[in-house]
Amino acid sequence: NRFVAQFIGFPPMNVLPCEIVRRPDGTEAAVLAGLPAPLALPAHPGPGPASAGIRPSDIEVLAAPGPGTVAAIVDAAEPLGRDTLLTLSIGGAEISVLAPAGTASEGGQVHLRFDGSRLHVFR
Repeated sequence: NRFVAQFIGFPPMNVLPCEIVRRPDGTEAAVLAGLPAPLALPAHPGPGPASAGIRPSDIEVLAAPGPGTVAAIVDAAEPLGRDTLLTLSIGGAEISVLAPAGTASEGGQVHLRFDGSRLHVFR
């Protein structure tokens, strides 16, 4: 459940409000604020409002924009040895992302790629 997902692991799972929509082909996708396109879902939770959870290590951080990426501002960068914990602003929400050390610095901009197969849907 959502509580356990946010409690277990470090850093905690990001949980964002979303809308699950059914596409014309019968598949379902999650629409998250700030993302350029819905994320295809491997499971079929049914349409309607939900929360989408994604672990900070499951978000890809890129220096340049690319297909399916979204821009984010780096609010904080905390070195953790080989990784850096980034606190980012995206579409009015704050999320955490684990990135390789030296990927970004505070005040900078990065681009994120989300993988719908790594999303967890909570109702």
